[in-house]
Amino acid sequence: MRIPGIGILCDAIMQSSLSKPTFILTLPYFLLYYLPFAMLFANIMVSVNRLCSVIFYVHFAKTWAFLTPICVVLVLILPLPLCGHLLISPAFYTDVVNGLGMNYEKVIVGYPRNSLIALSTYLSSAGIVTITTLITAACMATMNKRHKKSEVSLLLVGALQSFGTLLAAAHALYMYFEVSEFLYQKRFIFVDYQCFCSSWTLLLLSANVRKEVR
Repeated sequence: MRIPGIGILCDAIMQSSLSKPTFILTLPYFLLYYLPFAMLFANIMVSVNRLCSVIFYVHFAKTWAFLTPICVVLVLILPLPLCGHLLISPAFYTDVVNGLGMNYEKVIVGYPRNSLIALSTYLSSAGIVTITTLITAACMATMNKRHKKSEVSLLLVGALQSFGTLLAAAHALYMYFEVSEFLYQKRFIFVDYQCFCSSWTLLLLSANVRKEVR
């Protein structure tokens, strides 16, 4: 996590106890990984939901009325094995070009690096979302009935999610083998893109989707 350089505040932080391992920063550092992972799993769930809507459309509504609460719980639980170790690890601020960065003190020896876990998660998510989106688009193209605008909108968002996840995966892959200060500082672009293109934004941007939900 990076805080843009703001002079006096950065100096004050680096001269305080926050520049040394402390459990005060444990939760913020944990959320830095937990929230993006949860978003990736949510994107997978939405992509699978769209795929089921065109393949199993006869029993789709009844099936997903049952599966939706389960998926919500899974989205909240599945990131924990990936970053739960950070809840017992003290974190601290450190110097980064043009600002501050956050790191942690590893408590569990031999646990995989955060960068490796993130890389594997992004690549897996990108593959699943891309494949399900392509299959959904192919199935919709062969359907004879007229598509609702809300269905097309959801498919478009799925494509945008896939593209954003691929970008994040490419960024994580490059940063795993070679650290780039420029790409490190510009990581927020990928995060903002993924957040903006999440499916929940359709509730705000699309009147057709809001109508279907009601």
